[in-house]
Amino acid sequence: MRKFLLLIAAIFVLSGLRAQRPWWPVYESISIPNDTIEVERVEWDPSPFTWNPDYPFLNLLAERPADLVLLNDDGCLHTWRIGADVTAFFRDAEFATQLTRGYTAVGYFLTPHVSYLLQANAQVTLGADLTGIAGQEGFWKARPLVRIEYQPFAHWTFVMGTLYGGNSHHLYEPMWCIENTFLDHTEQGLEIFNSHNFKGILGRSRLVGDTWLNWQNFLEPWEPEQEVFTAGTSQRLSWEPMRMIHLKVPYRISIPFSFVGQHHGGQFSALDTCVTSLFNESVGLSLDMFLSKNHFSFYKGSWLTIDLPWFYYQNASPGSGKGTTPYASGQGFFPQITYQHFFDSKSEDADGKWDRLTAQVGYWHGSQWIAPVGSYHFQSVSWHRADYLDPTRRMATGRIAYERYQGRMTFGADLEVYHDLNHAQTDCAFGLYMRAKL
Repeated sequence: MRKFLLLIAAIFVLSGLRAQRPWWPVYESISIPNDTIEVERVEWDPSPFTWNPDYPFLNLLAERPADLVLLNDDGCLHTWRIGADVTAFFRDAEFATQLTRGYTAVGYFLTPHVSYLLQANAQVTLGADLTGIAGQEGFWKARPLVRIEYQPFAHWTFVMGTLYGGNSHHLYEPMWCIENTFLDHTEQGLEIFNSHNFKGILGRSRLVGDTWLNWQNFLEPWEPEQEVFTAGTSQRLSWEPMRMIHLKVPYRISIPFSFVGQHHGGQFSALDTCVTSLFNESVGLSLDMFLSKNHFSFYKGSWLTIDLPWFYYQNASPGSGKGTTPYASGQGFFPQITYQHFFDSKSEDADGKWDRLTAQVGYWHGSQWIAPVGSYHFQSVSWHRADYLDPTRRMATGRIAYERYQGRMTFGADLEVYHDLNHAQTDCAFGLYMRAKL
């Protein structure tokens, strides 16, 4: 195992002898004639491997920071931009096991916002993050949207205030629950995005990541509560071999790494309880293969991905805090195979459409697994029963999804299945999603 890791490390080192431009569009030669900022666009190579590894069908709900330079049809910079994101969803989660409970929700996310570009690498966004659920009067949740983005270096973007958060963290499901997208998707705090390209003797490599701090509960002095925050990082180091050592099928090898920690505590709490700190980590190996022979395009053809992630859990609480969970440590293994097929594509046309069909199967084997923001389908503890424990989990998972992207509209549908092999029980969920960017 050690020799294998050393070999992988050597390949990445040889692939990264010379740093390249970031994978996002790079803008140069900024001039300001008549108060209009003209920007020359530098060509770039888009990557097909930038989606959430576990929710490829929910990219319409995931956000990533776009390059801070906003261009109109004439190639001019927008100083002000008024817009809104509207996402409507139908979510039917038929969960009946001892670990979690299901729900049915019809609702929407509405995010009206005004963005002001201070300069080519800094932007302020003000607005509202509104969630409505059918059957509830008014808004179910209403929060302000205040976001400052700054790109001090070509490979780093800093975000403070309202985070992009959610599915854009690119976490596997044992560490991130998809239901958070619908029930509690807003995050506040600090987020840092990084993206580096390297080119060396044996090919090119890329490091893409997201690091964040989500402050969930602020503690006033002697308040009978605890401060709560979640911090984490999700990094993916990818390597594409040079053409002369390509197989017949173009491929990419990746090493994904993730860490998530949640802390409950506070120095001035009037609540006499334990301080707890729970940590989750994952590391693995991923292989992406392009299956179509006639072309190599992001929006065309078929992709096959094999993921082999390992997961680790630790209760790192001091003193009596270790007794707040039934297990002090745990682990899991979640191999998955994902097939994606693109069709009806016109990538060069901004108003063109493209469709994607995704199928995914997986197998989960967990031992004493606990994750503070992970899906309870994978855990050894129950969401609603404190007396229920299942220390060893074996589960088969499956997903199928369809997406259509056309101009500013996106439509998606997905079906998820979780089959508990130990207890011969099956949970499933179905969803319909539409998103419009105004």
